[in-house]
Amino acid sequence: MPRIFIGSAAVFGVAAALIFVSHFTLITNPNSFYLGDSNDGFKNYYTLIYHIKHDSTYSHFEGMNYPYGEHIVFTDNQPLLSNTIKFISRNLVDISDYTVGIMNILMLLSIVITCLIVYLIFRRYEIPDLWAIPFAVGIGFMAPQIHRMGGHYALAYGFIIPLCMLLWLRFYHNSSLRNSMLLGALVLLSSLLHMYYFAINAFFLTFYFGLTLLKNVSLKQMMFVGKNLFIQVFLPFFLIRFWFFLTDSVEDRPTSPYGFLDYRAYWQGIFLPIAYPIGNFIHSIKPIRQIEWEGIAYTGLIPGFFFARYLLLAGVKFAKSKGKQIIGITNNADLNMLFLTSILVLLFSFGFPFIFKLQFLVEYLGPLKQFRSIARFSWVFYFG
Repeated sequence: MPRIFIGSAAVFGVAAALIFVSHFTLITNPNSFYLGDSNDGFKNYYTLIYHIKHDSTYSHFEGMNYPYGEHIVFTDNQPLLSNTIKFISRNLVDISDYTVGIMNILMLLSIVITCLIVYLIFRRYEIPDLWAIPFAVGIGFMAPQIHRMGGHYALAYGFIIPLCMLLWLRFYHNSSLRNSMLLGALVLLSSLLHMYYFAINAFFLTFYFGLTLLKNVSLKQMMFVGKNLFIQVFLPFFLIRFWFFLTDSVEDRPTSPYGFLDYRAYWQGIFLPIAYPIGNFIHSIKPIRQIEWEGIAYTGLIPGFFFARYLLLAGVKFAKSKGKQIIGITNNADLNMLFLTSILVLLFSFGFPFIFKLQFLVEYLGPLKQFRSIARFSWVFYFG
């Protein structure tokens, strides 16, 4: 049996065992528990249950904003999940009474899948199982999206971003139409769980293609970038917009919602263990900025130290070469590209460039203004 299958089975087994031991009661009675007791927590169970049981269509939610309703995308309805359950319940066997249990199990299962995908990424670089297995499990269980299980259930699927990275690595080494379409399919399907997945993955891919174009400005490269950017980002976007055009009847939805620069990330929320004992110790010595929980995507103190060291060395190299050279963080071109792309997405989550007295530019972002918690884009850096 190939070694990768043995390692994958080990990761799956360890992660599943940890969840089974820590959530035994939930796993044995998944339909009897709500994972979140907040307003959002109750609302996001209610919207799925109501849509599956009572809505007359697959696209319009009638359980709020009476008598007009709202499009299901704007009610955290996880269209891909809720409409799958709705279709099965209408046409095959009624499983609508088990919606809560299905949601709970899928969120827990997503942790296991996250660990597995991270392990597969490690194995691409022949990292020994002695390191790959425990670190894959650790990264999966510490993923910032786990905190979304307290209410933002559609954002709790931690495997989507590393899966995008895994597919991107395949595309990087083999830029075939098939691999490009796989990325496009992921962007489209994940957006039907939550539109933030579209925005996050689209930014990651767009920044990557932008960097490749900067490295090689030629007609051939521009055609390559244009074709694949269309397949992976613009085609999913157009399909979603076309669906909205056919099914969205709401005309007075706010076009400039509050929070675009208020719910942004800060470096402290990425590199300091806020709300952990060691973070409290650091705070007692040097007060740490109060960070909105939206802006926390803790990567660890040790990665933070190595990141700071890399920035220092890269800055010195860049200055000595008069802007002509910059060192990579590894000897692998694909990992360097992944790392650099994730840094660009992280900077956007910090509010760059708008925080430099350029807030007025936000008004020109169009549909992007709907993504009013840009701190969530920092999740890319956690995995990158």
